[in-house]
Amino acid sequence: MPPLCEPTQSRFVEASGDGAPCAWWPICRMKAKECGGTRKHRCKVCGNNGEIPPPSLDELSYQLRMSTWNEKQRNRNCGWYPFCTSKMVVCGGSRRQNCSKYGQNGSHCKEIPSEEMMVKARKKHKAMIRTAARYIKGKTLN
Repeated sequence: MPPLCEPTQSRFVEASGDGAPCAWWPICRMKAKECGGTRKHRCKVCGNNGEIPPPSLDELSYQLRMSTWNEKQRNRNCGWYPFCTSKMVVCGGSRRQNCSKYGQNGSHCKEIPSEEMMVKARKKHKAMIRTAARYIKGKTLN
């Protein structure tokens, strides 16, 4: 919020320009002035007052990642790969601590694999990919 700037101004004015997105963006794609979404509780489309029930924090963060990450980022594997088989955009694992499965508050955070297990699993996975590539190359040559 901007500070009080006029001597006669008695309360704060909302700091939303004409092009400011809704607080529920990207779930609500309207401008804040259209849906009233300068704050999450004021949106007429999404949230407690809206037509759509408010999304969970996981769903909102997933939608933000889908809307803001480029194609290369969306196709990268999670930091816990090959243990977490999801793409980074799905599980949030751009850093290991953000993974929804093995991250800080993940569903399997008590079963975090050791660094040694990670190295072994990655080597095994790379070997499997190389074997598959050789197989495919041999099929196309014959």
